Amino acid sequence: MEIDFSHQIISAKEEKTLNKPFRTPKGPKKFSVYVKNEKGNVVKVNFGDPNMEIKRDNPDRRKSFRARHQCDSNPGPKWKARYWSCKMWEAGTSVTDYTKGTDLNNLLIINPSLAFVDDPDEDQDENQDEDCGCGTGCGCHEAKAKATPKEYIFNNPGEAMKKAKEMGFEDIHSHGEGDSAVFMPGPTHKALMEKLDSGTLGLEEGLAARPGPKSGAQTPSKPSEKKQGSSKNKPGSAGEKGGKITFSEQVVNSLKNKIKEHNSKYSKKVTLGQLKKVYRRGAGAFSQSHRPGMTRGGWAMARVNMFLKMKRGGKVKDSYRKADGDI
Repeated sequence: MEIDFSHQIISAKEEKTLNKPFRTPKGPKKFSVYVKNEKGNVVKVNFGDPNMEIKRDNPDRRKSFRARHQCDSNPGPKWKARYWSCKMWEAGTSVTDYTKGTDLNNLLIINPSLAFVDDPDEDQDENQDEDCGCGTGCGCHEAKAKATPKEYIFNNPGEAMKKAKEMGFEDIHSHGEGDSAVFMPGPTHKALMEKLDSGTLGLEEGLAARPGPKSGAQTPSKPSEKKQGSSKNKPGSAGEKGGKITFSEQVVNSLKNKIKEHNSKYSKKVTLGQLKKVYRRGAGAFSQSHRPGMTRGGWAMARVNMFLKMKRGGKVKDSYRKADGDI
């Protein structure tokens, strides 16, 4: 008589890996957690603004936050960000207590199936999770500028314009007034963030700075090959704060096969959400330049392969490392 223990094994893995918040230094939020939703499916929940500090040790701030988000009366279900944000603002238990000993790589080692859980949509209110620090819980609009990488923030317009030219912009914009004003490349903040999120910037800057003759991979795309955006995926979805990305079943299955092969051999695990971002960046970069004879899908998958090589410790050019090192 044979006894099937598969259910017990799965349950044991889930017990060790679900409802275990972990920090996400590379975003899109401050923390993530795997949970089961109302249908019994495992989903990933991202929560916590990475640009705002949790002032939970201040009793007045804690009381204000918990009242504002109904933490004591209606925190919502476990598969929503508000539930876990409320957890982090509980008295008597520190954030370290909740996240101690837990990180994404360890969770994937214990429960490899988590690697195939897709990233969630990030449509929820960005100001819902944290307190901006102004004391009103308003999530001040200017705080959005804090998400900009510091290498694109300047104290004088001349340096900002120089950077703008390197990035292909003809103008700059500013935040704040008087002595507190800062300057950034691009005519608007939206234009700057879309450029950063496109996934082409790191490669463009790196390749442009490389001395000597340019390679075939830097062949400019034809006008007919240039595409702006996607009908399926929102602008910025491949960026640091990107959410769910939609591809064809064929592409998704190819990415899943690469995940399965990589994670079975190497200690640094990857997820479907990560490879989707890299693939979309590669598809976007195709509109700027690519090796002659390549298709958009082939160029995107080549970038995925380069990312996997980087994750397993292989030698890759600095331009590629810079372009996708944030994922």
